[in-house]
Amino acid sequence: PNATEIKPRVAAWLGLGDGASGDPVAMDESLNPDIPLQLNPALIDSLRSQGFQVRVMSHRPVMLDVSLPGGGAAKLAASKTALTAVARHIIWLNLSRNGLEDKDLELLPVMTNLEKIRLEGNPLTDKVCDQLSQLPHLEAVNLNETKISAAAVEKLRQLPTLKNVYTWKTRADSSGQF
Repeated sequence: PNATEIKPRVAAWLGLGDGASGDPVAMDESLNPDIPLQLNPALIDSLRSQGFQVRVMSHRPVMLDVSLPGGGAAKLAASKTALTAVARHIIWLNLSRNGLEDKDLELLPVMTNLEKIRLEGNPLTDKVCDQLSQLPHLEAVNLNETKISAAAVEKLRQLPTLKNVYTWKTRADSSGQF
């Protein structure tokens, strides 16, 4: 019954015309227009060959969910060039349990379209907020089992798009939570 509404979205996702005129269908207006529409598949292959798990969430625009399996801090440092090449396509990022410190996350600000990030189980401090506060589309951040304090949560409250901050087993007390 919703074919009229769904058909253009499916066509846009597949990169097809509208069927009648052959014109490309406009991108879904609810999506972030800053996400590039295309990406060289070799860049995804490069990340995968470096030990990252990459899931394509959408093909138009190209939206990526990138995960670094636990214990990969050295891989992250060695992969900065490959990550930077796809940075604007990364919507979800999982760097949990990799022994990452605040300085290891200097590349985060180039991921300008990042919406969700998992950083739990890393020895991160309140300094991580400096990188996180530069992400204009950030909606959720998992900081469970880190060394952040209530001051970090308070700083994150200032981000207009942020909806969820997870702080289980941190120094942030219940009064500093979202």
